[in-house]
Amino acid sequence: MHLRKESIAQRENKMNYPASLNGRIMVTTDELMELLALSRRPAERIGEAAKAKRKIGRAVRWNVQRVQEYVYSTEDLE
Repeated sequence: MHLRKESIAQRENKMNYPASLNGRIMVTTDELMELLALSRRPAERIGEAAKAKRKIGRAVRWNVQRVQEYVYSTEDLE
């Protein structure tokens, strides 16, 4: 079995940037959790409040732009 070596740029890209900064418009629930630095249920609650949830067949994806807009708009309410 041959393992493909990642370039330094690929490794840095994975380490430094959340999924949304890689030009992705939809992310999985696990990626949403990473993006928000929250556990599953709080991340889902924010995504649902932002009306960012999309079901594609059985798969669930989250619209990154809606989540970001929601988070930035509710930031000032505290």
